[in-house]
Amino acid sequence: MKYSPSCADRHPVSNPSRVAGRLPRARSGPPLVDVSSLLAPGDITAVTQPIVRVADGVTVGFEALARSKSFSFTSPDQWLARAEAAGCRTDVELACLRAGLALGTPPGGARLFLNASAGLLLDPRIDDLLAAAPEHVLEVTEHERIADYAPLSERLVRLARAGTLLAVDDVGAGYANMAHVLRLSPHFIKIDRSIVSGLHRDRDRRALIAALVAFGVACGAQTVAEGVEEVAELNALGELGVDLVQGYLIARPASGWPTPAHTDGGGAAKQDLALLPLASRIERAGDVQTLADVVTGWLHEEHRLMPSIYVERGGVLRCLSRRGQWIVHDGMAPGVGITGRTFARDQEAWVPDVRADPSYRAAIPGVRSEFSVPLHAGRHRFGVLNVESYSELSFAAREDTRQAALLFERRLDALGPRHVRDSPLRALSRSAPGLANAGSRTELAQRGVRAAIDVSALTSAALWWYGPEGPELGAVTGPALKVFAELDAATVEKLFAIAVGVTSCHTGGGPRDLAASFLGADFETAARAMLVVPLRGHGSTLGLLVATCGRSRDIGSDVVEATELLGLHIAATAAGYPTA
Repeated sequence: MKYSPSCADRHPVSNPSRVAGRLPRARSGPPLVDVSSLLAPGDITAVTQPIVRVADGVTVGFEALARSKSFSFTSPDQWLARAEAAGCRTDVELACLRAGLALGTPPGGARLFLNASAGLLLDPRIDDLLAAAPEHVLEVTEHERIADYAPLSERLVRLARAGTLLAVDDVGAGYANMAHVLRLSPHFIKIDRSIVSGLHRDRDRRALIAALVAFGVACGAQTVAEGVEEVAELNALGELGVDLVQGYLIARPASGWPTPAHTDGGGAAKQDLALLPLASRIERAGDVQTLADVVTGWLHEEHRLMPSIYVERGGVLRCLSRRGQWIVHDGMAPGVGITGRTFARDQEAWVPDVRADPSYRAAIPGVRSEFSVPLHAGRHRFGVLNVESYSELSFAAREDTRQAALLFERRLDALGPRHVRDSPLRALSRSAPGLANAGSRTELAQRGVRAAIDVSALTSAALWWYGPEGPELGAVTGPALKVFAELDAATVEKLFAIAVGVTSCHTGGGPRDLAASFLGADFETAARAMLVVPLRGHGSTLGLLVATCGRSRDIGSDVVEATELLGLHIAATAAGYPTA
């Protein structure tokens, strides 16, 4: 809770630690009384000031401001300095914290912002108070240098795990510099009024705020401009990308929960323009990984969200790209969590308050709301675009997430299936456990041909074992099944022969390529592209694995190498089974 006098100052008074260690000069008015009166029941009370989102004017928090009856004509900076001189500063700060918490739970899902000095944060007495508190943010300001950050950092980590969010207050004033911000890793960066004042007339102030916004984007923190008093200041802050604002222009501090003025300067046209950079970046994405990174990066930059993209691989959801989360729930089964539910039902999931949803899986402390949109490649479910936020997601953020998902899908369609599939090595790693657990050579062959299609992205596969009497078909699958099954022994021997002395050979499907040269026109129609991998183990050839496609295809080195590894794995497993 910020310690604010009851007199009408131009803006809320910042944390009193800036004057700790020196006695203040008394203002005009009634003489100061003994600081022990601050600890009398009911002497310290609290008012609040709303903190609103620039994009849509939604109130995301209320900052609690302390006032004292006995020191009503004195700045809290002064009476807290006297409390420190008297050795009871922390006790007085605790009284201020209790007064802020006595306000109860803010309306509309807003968070309660409470000020706390470094000394108060290290006091164990705040634990019970915060355990019973509504959703809150602790604002840490320090106008005296912190000698040792280690105990404070450890304390803040424990508080964050319990759901407390952190703000660094008065950034740009005193010791609240960027080194201070870096040490504390806050969720919110509060820009001091001294920088905000008159920024629309001052190029240097705008440049500094733009740098703070860029820093916030990079580290996942939202920026809050304090002491906004002019419309021109508000407009300039919106243009610079500041997330949240508070000040007299929005609402003056008052008892209860003051209603803020409307601040939405964006509108639909602004949102449409905001999507243009995303569309441009997406058009330049040449593969699915780059595409996913572009989308999550833009949502993080534009709305300060924690986005993630999950794709289905091997029956589970794998995290392809993310921004801001502490934990990645990888290999998620469809139906698990809000993301899994979105995939399983193939429909959006909008959860304004994740505390009310038992399926929510926490990936970072303090998340308030989550929104998930299913992704499709062609007509098939491909994955999920998910966003999380510390406050209730605005309509604009949800709509932009939908549009980002749509642009993602359109680009997927333009790239085609070759760019959508798993990497060959990932496909191989998914198949490996099943091959190792095959109970016989027959089962191994069946699993092997399915794995060959998965790894190579070709359409048909066959496996022959080589025995004393020549090649024997072990398994076949795909559109070329009939052609493979009808190959005579002499033709299969030709396939074995071309693989002698090499780890593999392949063709892209030209008129004089492998299939036409060795297997004839009938086989060529089923194998315009073909990859042949011998199965070798213990110095001998155990069999042959062939994968084909009915259309011409360039077979890349990544596919060749992964399929060769598949062949080695099959051969090593087969060596443990009898030949018959």
